[in-house]
Amino acid sequence: MNHILTYKLNMKSFYRKKFYFISIVFFLLGNIIYGQSVYYPDRDRWEHNSPAEAGFDKVKLQEAVDFALDNEYSGDRDLRVAILESFGYEPY
Repeated sequence: MNHILTYKLNMKSFYRKKFYFISIVFFLLGNIIYGQSVYYPDRDRWEHNSPAEAGFDKVKLQEAVDFALDNEYSGDRDLRVAILESFGYEPY
């Protein structure tokens, strides 16, 4: 009776390890197959594309840039100072 229980526990552990192994293999293969190729431009040779070449609508892109510039954060760019200024009057 004890041998049967040990056998079942060993098989359960075996199937769990097998599942983990297969999951890791599929994860790694998926990254290899569907991952993007790495692109590092040469020094001083950056590609320059117009918005149309990159697939963007020029007018909408300019609207997004204008919106970002109009709504830019007006506080201190040093986050340490900004946190001290914003929480400086808290009671704790």
